[in-house]
Amino acid sequence: MTVTIKEKRTKAGKTYLYLQIAFKDPLTGKWRHTDKATGLLVKGNRRQAEKLRKEAEEKYKYLEEPLYATDQLYPDMSVTDYFNYCLEKKRGSITENTYDTYRGRLNSINKYFDERNYLLQDITPKVLNDFWAYALLYGKTSQKDGSRGPLSARSVQSYKSLLYPMFKDAVINGLISANPSIDTTVTNVSKDELKEQMLFLTQDEIVEMLAYLKAKKPFLVPFAFFGAYYGMRRGEVCGLKWSAIDFHNRRLTIRHTVTGSRKLYKKDRTKTYSGYRTLNLFSTAEKCLMKMQADQTTDKLYYKSNYQNADNYIFVQPDGQLYNPDHVTKTFSKAMDNWGRPEITFHKLRYTCVSLLIDKGWDLKKIQYWIGDKDAATVLNIYAQYIKHKSNIAENDLEQMSQASAFLF
Repeated sequence: MTVTIKEKRTKAGKTYLYLQIAFKDPLTGKWRHTDKATGLLVKGNRRQAEKLRKEAEEKYKYLEEPLYATDQLYPDMSVTDYFNYCLEKKRGSITENTYDTYRGRLNSINKYFDERNYLLQDITPKVLNDFWAYALLYGKTSQKDGSRGPLSARSVQSYKSLLYPMFKDAVINGLISANPSIDTTVTNVSKDELKEQMLFLTQDEIVEMLAYLKAKKPFLVPFAFFGAYYGMRRGEVCGLKWSAIDFHNRRLTIRHTVTGSRKLYKKDRTKTYSGYRTLNLFSTAEKCLMKMQADQTTDKLYYKSNYQNADNYIFVQPDGQLYNPDHVTKTFSKAMDNWGRPEITFHKLRYTCVSLLIDKGWDLKKIQYWIGDKDAATVLNIYAQYIKHKSNIAENDLEQMSQASAFLF
């Protein structure tokens, strides 16, 4: 296996460093490669990139050490063994965080099929439909008492999305004759209804939301502020460092992220190249950050040697420990539910940010840069949905204009 530092130039004219990992696929004997972003600009970052390259050599050596050998694949193998094999094979082409997410989903899926001793060749459309129905009713397990409850249709749909390519590969490898997931239905809800609904808060609603959080969950106020006004993802907010704040020039640079659930992943890069961006630090944001800075100074004096923020993150608990991104979004959702607005999620604050910028007359490319979205189509879709939403709630501008022709009727 080799790890090489490469350069890639974006459409915006910036040149970034990335790692190209070449390895020999032990299942096929063919050489493959995968690219990993570093989030580092070329200028002045060669030494840091070299450090990441050496870490990658150790981190990704497993790519040449599969969980199963090719000759261990057979039709009457356990279906959960086959699922595990597929996920491990895919591991080299996905991020560690994505792998952990898939692993969590697969553990839940495996529990159902292990209890019933299913083999790969036993899986039919009916078996899968029974599983989808079971998961919709009992797929969620309470951490408090172990009781089982309903899992959302979206979550069960993600199970199907995970298993579909696995069964497809089984067909290609001659292990089964047809993909059993094709003719199955997770729910009677249409695909359009399963898509996440857009939500746009007005300026007054944002203030009301922040005021409610200050009274009930004050630690969430800065999170929600940067979500609503900067359109930042939860990983970007959690990963914001003081080194990214330039108070003198009033600039904020998003270049770090913190992701994960049970295990946190601190990354000196953004989700995509487009996620790396430098934004204006407007006065209210500056005031928010200065208050957080003052609070951290007080916390450091109180906790002394027990203060744990060695990496100089901004969004930390009083003792300096990082907030778990899952805890932030779940606590936020619970707070919104208690406020009587359960439809508001942290991610949907990005939509609100876009709507505010549209109202200010920003063009789509400028909005795309501000929220760090690599796909212009995504921003265009939000734009279209907001215009539709605004048209439905706004007073019809033609009402007064048409009065001149009223005498005709």
